[in-house]
Amino acid sequence: MLPGPNASAFHDATKRGEGFVWTLTPGVLMTRLHGFLYNELTKALIEALDRQIDAQKGKVVVFADWSDVTAYHVQVRIDYTRWALRRRDVVNALHFYVKSGLVIMGMKVASFVLPMLHTYETEVAFEIAILASKA
Repeated sequence: MLPGPNASAFHDATKRGEGFVWTLTPGVLMTRLHGFLYNELTKALIEALDRQIDAQKGKVVVFADWSDVTAYHVQVRIDYTRWALRRRDVVNALHFYVKSGLVIMGMKVASFVLPMLHTYETEVAFEIAILASKA
């Protein structure tokens, strides 16, 4: 079972989507998103990620459970890719759990410029990656 948000997690929700950002362990961050991703939610989540990263000492690994993301605005992929490129000096890896064919396709496009991007299409594979990061 995937870890859930802790009490200090950032949370933002609207009718179309919901997102969480929290620290699993020092150096390991987690996000969970549901529904349709749009620009305003993405901006809030990126700002929350930046705050979490800045509070860490050293490099981080980010895990993103997007298994319940149904679709996203095209600007979301652009914004996340720009964010990852901007933060690549402190983000060692980005791990995404995705199910939607549309989201998987977007991840494949983004991976051309983000070699630290890893995608998982099963919960078990994603959980194994999380456990390996904590070891």
